[in-house]
Amino acid sequence: MDSNPEHSKEVDIYRDTWVRFLGYANEVGEAFRALVPVGMVWASYGVATMYVTADAVDKGKKAAMEHGDGPGKTARVAVAVVDTFVWQALASVAIPGFTINRVCAASLYMLGRTTRWPLPVRKWTTTAIGLSTIPFIIKPIDRSVDFLLDSSLRSGRPPGPQPPEGVWRGWEWKARLLVKSLNLGPWKHSAAPWDRGDPTQPLLSDRVASGLWDIAIS
Repeated sequence: MDSNPEHSKEVDIYRDTWVRFLGYANEVGEAFRALVPVGMVWASYGVATMYVTADAVDKGKKAAMEHGDGPGKTARVAVAVVDTFVWQALASVAIPGFTINRVCAASLYMLGRTTRWPLPVRKWTTTAIGLSTIPFIIKPIDRSVDFLLDSSLRSGRPPGPQPPEGVWRGWEWKARLLVKSLNLGPWKHSAAPWDRGDPTQPLLSDRVASGLWDIAIS
């Protein structure tokens, strides 16, 4: 048996193989926007979106296997799926796609204003600029999205009075709150001690408050 940890480490097909490059399909599509029909550009977004979805499903399956049949399994799977999908959608599709789109649009405009090159030459130059930009934006965007999610969806407590310590676990708490609040039957106004709202408040607010109380005492 090979005891080398590097050899025994499981290969993540969506992160450690050529499949990872499918996540950059829409950036390539945007770089070629000036040369190809717009339908091909949108097709590249379809490829990237399928990659993002497949990676999210894969991480959900892995979370389910790791957690077994223990309590909180649904929440942990939801955490893995949502976190992966949101991160990938922002870092692999939306932000880089928009960035390359604007870089290419600005490049084509500036070439038209500053040169007398034939249009085909300007378009191919724009595509080359877009493709060469991709490697330089990947890490800054990845880090920016990490910071964004760490500062929002993965972090912190909502404002207002707090439930007992130990309830808050970032994404895990939010997923558990969502699952519990949506599965409550006929409920009454929450008796949570930190809830000082009006008993006539909307049902959705009551659901969330009741779910929060169930989580705090579970």
